[in-house]
Amino acid sequence: DDEYLFCLHTHGVTITERTTPVLMLVVVLLLSFAHIPSDVKHRSLKRSHTMTAFGSLLVVALIDSIARNSIFQTAIGLSMVAAVGCVYWFLHKKSPRSLGFGDVLLVLPLSFALAWSDVLLIPIWQLAASFSGAIHALASRLRSDSRSIPFAPHLLTASSLILAINIWIQ
Repeated sequence: DDEYLFCLHTHGVTITERTTPVLMLVVVLLLSFAHIPSDVKHRSLKRSHTMTAFGSLLVVALIDSIARNSIFQTAIGLSMVAAVGCVYWFLHKKSPRSLGFGDVLLVLPLSFALAWSDVLLIPIWQLAASFSGAIHALASRLRSDSRSIPFAPHLLTASSLILAINIWIQ
């Protein structure tokens, strides 16, 4: 079938070119379901959920790397984790009240999943999350004079939508 440029059949499981991006989207969606209610209500993120998701994404990527006999996409993903993680860590150190350490950890699996799919998705994700966060902050400020909003829902929603759209258009 022309739709599947890459197909590996192992032990009754067929891995196609779309398998890894879809699995990564599923992990990000599960992380969203775990984090968004908690961050909205309690302004806290469970590090164990974030690190489990990151570990799951790494396993998916490594299996894909072995199947394709290429570690290139995984290496790109990890380099973007380092870059985005450093930027968020710096922002957290400059203003820990405005960007929590949970958000710093959260960008690790999200940036990995996005960069693994296409490194150009990172700036789109950051713009989408920042724009929706700014609209939320403005609405919150006008409505209740609140000066802070949970940012994780914006990071998670933007990454989920971008991953899904990227899968759809490929």
